[in-house]
Amino acid sequence: MSSEKIPFSKVDLGYAYLDRPLSSDELKKLRSAFEKVGFKILEGRNQKIANNVKSVIIEEVYSDFSDRKLSEFLAARIPYDYSHLTGIFSETEDQTIQQYYHSVKMERAKELLDYDELSITEIAEKLGFSTPAYFSTAFKNFTGTTPSQFRNLPKKSRNDLDKI
Repeated sequence: MSSEKIPFSKVDLGYAYLDRPLSSDELKKLRSAFEKVGFKILEGRNQKIANNVKSVIIEEVYSDFSDRKLSEFLAARIPYDYSHLTGIFSETEDQTIQQYYHSVKMERAKELLDYDELSITEIAEKLGFSTPAYFSTAFKNFTGTTPSQFRNLPKKSRNDLDKI
């Protein structure tokens, strides 16, 4: 990308701070270079908000899980009303925040089952399910297999979080 001579002052996870607005040709080249390595430029305000929601959800699910409600931990991190966030997210992602959250939790459950370090009860607790039975039912509805069956599969199907 350095061959593109894009003027930037700082790069953080998920953000690049440019020194000046890019010409349409520069933006096209940058977009193409990012797509080659699997990234996408988010230009619209709603896309940025939806991406921020995704990041907060992933961070929450992959942390030591708390018993906070989805709306509570999003409100603590994103300065918008939850109903506003749900509208934006549904419009830009073609799924609800709740569906995305559930998908991320199930992918995390698959990962934890694959590691085979925690019991199903511990995984259910870690992911905030009220009981192991409820976790097992939700997991089976999502994957078509029980957690125990999934753990014993020779080849486990997991999805990249950026594909959810």
